[in-house]
Parts: sequence; C-alpha cells; structure tokens
Amino acid sequence: LVASFLSNCSSTLTRENRSGSCTLKSTALHTSFAELAPICSDLPSDAHVNIFSFLHPKDVLSFACCDNACHQLVDNSLSDSSLHIWKVLWERDYAWLITTWPLGQKVHEREVRKNRMIDKLLYFEFGQTYVNYLLTGHSTNESCLVGVHGNIYDLSN
Repeated sequence: LVASFLSNCSSTLTRENRSGSCTLKSTALHTSFAELAPICSDLPSDAHVNIFSFLHPKDVLSFACCDNACHQLVDNSLSDSSLHIWKVLWERDYAWLITTWPLGQKVHEREVRKNRMIDKLLYFEFGQTYVNYLLTGHSTNESCLVGVHGNIYDLSN
C-alpha cells in the first residue's frame, strides 16, 4: 500500500512539476488520496522515517505536497518525526563528509559545540554550501584549498 502510493505520488508530481503546473490532474493520484489518511496518521513515526530514508529528498517533498497531513509530517520543524526524517536523510547523503574524510573531521571537531538540529532547512543549506563549510580556514599558503562545482582542489605550495 505505502510503496504503491509513493510511486504513484512521486512520479505524477514529478511530471507535473516539470511542466511548471502546480495543479494535480492525474486520476491515479486522486484515487490515492483516499488511501493517504492511513499512511499519514496510522503508521508509527519510525515507519515513516524508514520509508522516507529510501527516497530522494525531492520525492519526500513531493509527498509533502499531497495534503496537509503529509505536509505536517514532513515539513513541521516542531515534529519529532519530521526532524528525524531529515536527520536520517542528512546522515545518508552528507555524514560521510564529516565522518570519514580527514578535512571534514577537522571541521566537525571545530563545529561540534554548536549542536544545531538537523531539519529540512539545514539539509538543503548544507547541500548547497558544504564545500564552503569544509574549506573554512584553508586559504593560506600552507593550506590553500579551492572548491569549484562541488570538487575540491589543493593549490598549496
């Protein structure tokens, strides 16, 4: 039930978003709205997190556009489920940068005391700025790192 709904919802919304339309016209999606209430309200929060952990963030946001209950599940920064969903997605997509890469480990040690919650906003901000985040403090002759289009180059002497 959940897998069929998510595949119908994300593929239909993706097609319509490419055309620039925000209206939902697909009959497959309208028939799925009747099945939506149990997905958003009856499943426990750990099931939501597990399901969304396999999806691309674009699909998670498409799911949030289905109705208000889904929007609250994914987009409510005060909800534990929402925070956990975005934390799991962040850990899946970006945690390797600060846990396995030596440069990222140094940055993480410097920033660990800030202790910011991982929510949707942080997920997308980090995705856009992680190169700058990792290169902070590396603009000297001894350590000159440059980021271009998501790649990091060492220009040190």
